[in-house]
Amino acid sequence: TLFEYGIEADPSGCPGGPVVEMGGGDPWAPFQLRVQLPSGRAMEEPVVADTTVAQLKARITTEAGIPYLTLKLYAGATQLRDACTMAEC
Repeated sequence: TLFEYGIEADPSGCPGGPVVEMGGGDPWAPFQLRVQLPSGRAMEEPVVADTTVAQLKARITTEAGIPYLTLKLYAGATQLRDACTMAEC
């Protein structure tokens, strides 16, 4: 419970406790995806839920000059497949 974490009163006055909103509220809204390049440089790419890994790889190829066939994208330790969309991965 919240009391166990030292939260005794809800400053918002919401019955039942505080309302926590994670993210923008719309899971299908566009967002910026941070891409770490092998050189150590980071870039951000705008994506939506329907953007495929292959489309993202194509953008990275265009902007960073890395050959498409050498790109491997990971989410944590999992390699992402080209046909997978951001919503599926």
